[in-house]
Amino acid sequence: DESDRHLVELCYKLLDSWYTCPGTLKNGSIDNEHLQAWIDTAREQAKKDERVEVSDIHIGKILGRSSTHNNIWPQEAVCYAIDRLNVDEIKRGFIIAVQNKRGASTHGPFEGGGQERDLAQSFRQKVSAIRDRWPITASLLETVAVHYDEEAKYHDNRAREADLKY
Repeated sequence: DESDRHLVELCYKLLDSWYTCPGTLKNGSIDNEHLQAWIDTAREQAKKDERVEVSDIHIGKILGRSSTHNNIWPQEAVCYAIDRLNVDEIKRGFIIAVQNKRGASTHGPFEGGGQERDLAQSFRQKVSAIRDRWPITASLLETVAVHYDEEAKYHDNRAREADLKY
């Protein structure tokens, strides 16, 4: 009914506005034990409520929105959670959140995809830093890098088209 629909909308808005990863301390680091316990409890409750898929997507989004600490992102606790669980919906939510963190971008008509190539390179540096210890998380970051490679090609093509027109 209408009141249930309204409650669902409010719950979704709450989850979608959640940007602080459970276990985040005042200094920005993430307490691994706290985060893992929270994830396990949330997933257990989601199973009881038959909401595992949507819950896992939101868990992934929260992990993707996690903070940087000492210039390290993703933090070890986030990598541990992703690699420990290896759940497709968590991985999908993580990628969605990481890509959405960028926000809107603008390009001049002749600019091309330099911004996106820089982002792809940045993600590949993160991949190199964690690949050996956290291969699943590294593969997700590589997926994001490939996404930015594709966007770079798109913007390069648009810049070439604009150059031909003018």
